[in-house]
Amino acid sequence: MKPVAQAQTSGEAEKWFDKWFKNPIPPKKS
Repeated sequence: MKPVAQAQTSGEAEKWFDKWFKNPIPPKKS
């Protein structure tokens, strides 16, 4: 799992949560 703190700093947390909630399948970690 990627560090949520890092994602929040760049504001990606919102996009991640949006995708997680909208997509039934969790995003693959690159």
